[in-house]
Amino acid sequence: MRARDDGAFESFAARVTPRLLRTAWLLTGDPTRAEDAAQEALVRLYVVWPRVRHDEPEAYCHRILRNHVVSTWRKERRLVLVDEVRDTPWNRTDDAPERLDLVRALALLPPREREVVVLRHYADFSERTVAEMLGISVGTVKSSASRGLERLRILIGDKGDAHVQ
Repeated sequence: MRARDDGAFESFAARVTPRLLRTAWLLTGDPTRAEDAAQEALVRLYVVWPRVRHDEPEAYCHRILRNHVVSTWRKERRLVLVDEVRDTPWNRTDDAPERLDLVRALALLPPREREVVVLRHYADFSERTVAEMLGISVGTVKSSASRGLERLRILIGDKGDAHVQ
């Protein structure tokens, strides 16, 4: 890879890392695993960067992240949640308890609904992009998002309305 490509990748990585970390945290429920998953996604993207840099590299990177997390779920067959939110540069806010409630509620959703809700509403990808990332139809994205958001509203209650849109 040429130095010019390395600079473009570094710029891209710096720009998307905060979103990638948030998405990974919402999918894993663990800040340490989120950091590892985001780093793994960036490493895998770097390998194919010359091919994907002009398409939609952020969506491609999120798809790598999602595939890596799901692969980890399959290997472990369980999801471990942390009891407290560590103060990290990418999740430093005053609403940490509410975010932890959200992560716990997301963990109670079926995996497909969790993926769709996180990618659609927290990573802010379009329905079409989420459908392509997950290899499902746009209709499935819509129905999974609807069911997932409704369950989150029930699980979180009124105090989570600011997070569930």
